[in-house]
Amino acid sequence: MAKRFVVKRLVLLLSLSGLVSIHHPVMASAFQLWELDAVSVGDYHAGHAAIADDASTSFTNPAGLIRIKNQEIIAGGSAIYTRFKVNGNVQVNNTFNDIIGTPQSAIAQGGGFNFVPFGHYAFPVNNKLTLGLSILVPFGLQTNYGDKSAIRYSAMLSSIKVIDYAPAMGVAVNQRLSLGLGLDVQQMNGEFTQMTTSDASTQDTDTLSHNKGSDTAYGYHWGVLYQFSPKTRAGLTYHSQVVHHLTGDSTYTGFLAEAFDVLPSDQLSVKIALPPITSVSLFHEFNPKWDMMASISYIQWNVIQDLILNNTAGILANEGTNTLPVVIHAGYHNTWNYTVGANYHVNSQWLFRAGLGYDQTPTTNQYRNLQLPDSDRIALAIGAHFQMNKKFGLDAGWTHIIAMNTAIHHVPQTLGDEMVVTNGNISANANVYALQLRWDIA
Repeated sequence: MAKRFVVKRLVLLLSLSGLVSIHHPVMASAFQLWELDAVSVGDYHAGHAAIADDASTSFTNPAGLIRIKNQEIIAGGSAIYTRFKVNGNVQVNNTFNDIIGTPQSAIAQGGGFNFVPFGHYAFPVNNKLTLGLSILVPFGLQTNYGDKSAIRYSAMLSSIKVIDYAPAMGVAVNQRLSLGLGLDVQQMNGEFTQMTTSDASTQDTDTLSHNKGSDTAYGYHWGVLYQFSPKTRAGLTYHSQVVHHLTGDSTYTGFLAEAFDVLPSDQLSVKIALPPITSVSLFHEFNPKWDMMASISYIQWNVIQDLILNNTAGILANEGTNTLPVVIHAGYHNTWNYTVGANYHVNSQWLFRAGLGYDQTPTTNQYRNLQLPDSDRIALAIGAHFQMNKKFGLDAGWTHIIAMNTAIHHVPQTLGDEMVVTNGNISANANVYALQLRWDIA
């Protein structure tokens, strides 16, 4: 019975490592990142598919590349500082022998620093065709609850990073309409560490589960930009679903692994689909001083329903196997992201910008747990551009993200003979600082 308890606990935790736990609860919905350039941080990506004023449009809307008249390079990064607090308890019940576990206090202060780099390049071939390239991180972040509380039995270190290499091109159909198309070559890396135990009331049997996987997958993005007048334009962009098949290693080390001879697995695999994203944006110049921007984005998170992990490390006593398949229901639903912003042109050198946004979570009350305490959030952003000379400009931005307090009440996680019941409240916020250099190669 003890062996079955240990293995089933391990399998449950490994199942969460596939996707649900590699997330940070205070950024865009689930583990999406909007911090793809400093301008987007300064106005919370308001009008991002319609602005098309620099090389970052290669990713946000490749149709806008046709507006870039000289070779241009953008290089920079975002510093993301997160802070969150969990206050609740975790209870482990063993139904096979009718043991009702004692709720263990689950209080932890988490957060920290993450750096997200980005780079964009635009190359006008002629007045009808412009090529572009973006290298950025559209999904990912890192969460670390630490190992000082009972939360370690539900989540410890979890990280995911998706690097997107995205060549693109923009084509002018006429003076008003342009079209764009891009390829996405994505490298995904995930890492997860989790503490397990046969007795949650003591640390004597704590045993570490460590899991890593990686994959390269492909997708595409396209866009349309229409210039209604010299002062008004609208953009539509679509980023396709990208399906990753992560493969890697699953290991289990420590007291319980030695006691029950749990062998590592080098055949860990999990299928993860990243959602399609459709955005509509508007840009309007009211006068030489003021611009306004707005965007609505629809993120199809419902591509994530059942997550199936194959060949996770573990032993089922009745089956005598070292690798196990795991199925967990995430139950994501589609979400909307809304943002509005404005630019103020002080003079030929200085521009100030600001944005306000609202982002929905794909999680539901039925399935939300400590591994994904995601919630709706509000974003406030300010930024500036300084044109140093004809060739070089600097952009800086700051976004403050306020996550709605999230409650987890008697949410069960069942696998075989074990049920983990979680209760708690999570509060979170984040600050994102971005800086980039824009080089116009005339």
